[in-house]
Amino acid sequence: MSHKKSLRERLLAFETALNDKADIFAGEALKNGKGVEKALKGRSNLANGDSDEPILIVDSTIFGSVKEGLYITESRIYGKALYEDRREFLIETIGNIEVDEEKRSIIIDGVALQFGENILPKLFIISDCIREHIDSNANANSSIQKGRVAYIKTLCAQLLKLSLRVTKWNITSTGRITKV
Repeated sequence: MSHKKSLRERLLAFETALNDKADIFAGEALKNGKGVEKALKGRSNLANGDSDEPILIVDSTIFGSVKEGLYITESRIYGKALYEDRREFLIETIGNIEVDEEKRSIIIDGVALQFGENILPKLFIISDCIREHIDSNANANSSIQKGRVAYIKTLCAQLLKLSLRVTKWNITSTGRITKV
């Protein structure tokens, strides 16, 4: 049986490339030193107190307050760009995620969150990992649905076969009763 990758596994496969311990903290970097502080500030300022463990935090503020940036958990993305309202996205409902290089933004279901140029290359990695995760879930759900349809077809075929047997038995029994 194949193992379905979690979003954590997908993002942390790039942990070394993502972690710069200045703007972006992922995985182990969130468990010690400055990363713990970023996780606490991000939970308070971006994630509205969400108790889910962060996978990745992007701090796009100058002084490190994590009042703008991204806070990503296994099930949600919280984001806030400068002078914008805080946004929350349930990962399982995201239809599209992409990066607009020209605007230095990550766009989630049409909502653009603009960040600095220094974060841009890493936004591509983050976006690709999330898109891959969403696509794998959609494919799994499609497979499950196809499996359900196939199962229902099998049940219908069995019901038809049994119905024909009962009808045949009924005709045979009626013929025998008539002869008696």
